[in-house]
Parts: sequence; C-alpha cells; structure tokens
Amino acid sequence: MAKLIEECSYHLQLAGQLKITLDGNHALNVYADAERIERVILSFLYNCVKYAVNSDQIRINIERMDEMAKVSVTDQGPGITEERQKWIFERDYKGSDEDKNAVAGFGIGLYTSREIIKRHNGKIRVSGNYDEGSTFWFALPLLDRD
Repeated sequence: MAKLIEECSYHLQLAGQLKITLDGNHALNVYADAERIERVILSFLYNCVKYAVNSDQIRINIERMDEMAKVSVTDQGPGITEERQKWIFERDYKGSDEDKNAVAGFGIGLYTSREIIKRHNGKIRVSGNYDEGSTFWFALPLLDRD
C-alpha cells in the first residue's frame, strides 16, 4: 500500500502545491488491482486539492483495522456537513449551490471509488466535522492475515 500511495502522491508534491505526509504501517499488503486502487487514492487527493484550497498539507495514514489495511486521507479544509456525508458516495451527488464547498464536477469520482472498494470486498467512509477538515478512508482485506 505504501509504495502505491507514494507513487500516486509524487506528482502532486512535485508541483510544489502540497506537502503530503505518509504515516503508519508501511508493511501492510493487500491483494488488489493496483490501477483501480490508484484511482481511488487519486480521487481522494484531487478532492483535497479541489475542495480544501486553503489547505497546503494532506496527511495519509496506513493502519491495520482488524483483518484489513485502512488508508486514511486527511485535509485541513472546510470539512463536510453531516448531511452531505450521508450522500457523498452516491452517483452524481455534488452538494447544493448554497454549499460553500460546491465545486464544478460530474459527481462520479467518489461514487466510482465506492464501487471499486466494494468490488474488492472493502469499506469506504468519510468522517470529520464541518469547518474542521475531512478524512476519507478505505479499507481492504489484508493479503497476509496473520
């Protein structure tokens, strides 16, 4: 997981816009389609750039959660209301025009991420408080479950 995350975040860091910190257990391995999981990680990172425009730091953490590897992406942006958190992974959901987080887009990135993780027998969620940043995370079954 750590190697894939480092590869995904390399270009964003190269642009000099963000400082991306990778913490946690770098030794966790999962059996997954690397291209698809890269798509999920990039979706999370691009959403941080798009919605947390005043946040110059993103923290990524890898940890063991039961028999899964959990990857969390946390920004210091405006956060997401509890109501939006219920719908954010639904197809075509983008929030309302009154929402200060509303940004142009098709509303399929997080939906696609949810479908990818679901097909890998994983979990995907968002947490955080409005005005305090967001944490998007997914968890995939471990390759070695010892």
